[in-house]
Amino acid sequence: MVSSPVRMASLALMLLSSLPQCGAIEPIICDSRVSVFQVTSSTDGKAPAVDIAAYFSVLDQLSRSDITFQQFMSFRQRYTFNHEELLQGGTSMRLLSPQKYASMQRYPIAELRNRVGFKELIQRLLNSKCEYNRSLGSISIALAGDTSFNGRLLSVLKTEPVKGCRFFAGMALMYLNDNHTTELFDFIVRDEEFGDPHIIPVFLKLDKSWLKNAAYQRIDSTDPKARVLAVSVLSRTGADARTESALRKAIRDWRPSSAVMPFPLCESWGVVD
Repeated sequence: MVSSPVRMASLALMLLSSLPQCGAIEPIICDSRVSVFQVTSSTDGKAPAVDIAAYFSVLDQLSRSDITFQQFMSFRQRYTFNHEELLQGGTSMRLLSPQKYASMQRYPIAELRNRVGFKELIQRLLNSKCEYNRSLGSISIALAGDTSFNGRLLSVLKTEPVKGCRFFAGMALMYLNDNHTTELFDFIVRDEEFGDPHIIPVFLKLDKSWLKNAAYQRIDSTDPKARVLAVSVLSRTGADARTESALRKAIRDWRPSSAVMPFPLCESWGVVD
């Protein structure tokens, strides 16, 4: 018999309720002075258009040396913050007015994809020894809608030592609707603060069949965070016999661990519709 979404959510909650309660939550940071999730205040006006020529010119200049934190923030403040509200759509979308949201272009610098020198510029940024350059590379790939770098961004998730850089690479991949959901799943388990999720709401917007496949692959993981995320994904992605069986097995095999990260209210992840 096919289960209802409510029944599956109930099965998931049986498992989730066994987790330890919250402790301190560490914000995702690219620098100790600011959260990488920082966005500008939204207004009721339209989102300003990006000056494409200026964006390319300034980014090209920045790519030729290791930039400072102040330069990184200044560039984002001037060119990308308003549009990062789309890129980082999990939490910051709550700040947007309907008028501003409607005025936003999904890929505001899309015309740069075919501009001479853009690919080389992005390669310089991604190959930089400076974490701020690398982060600007990921942001620019996403806002240009350039999927030709997806393989490189997937590699960043596995090899990048700086958490903030991995954050931007992962958010870029999800914004570009990349279907490597197992790799993204592993990135979330590694980097997400489950008590204050910024990445998971965006992840849950990807194709449900892709999400299910990732969850099935990880629901028997020895990592408690992976199992929790798998259960949450399955309770969100549609009712069927295989999903109910997987959830029941997860509940039966679950062994609570004090090492598990704090778990938020399921509604904040969108686990229960």
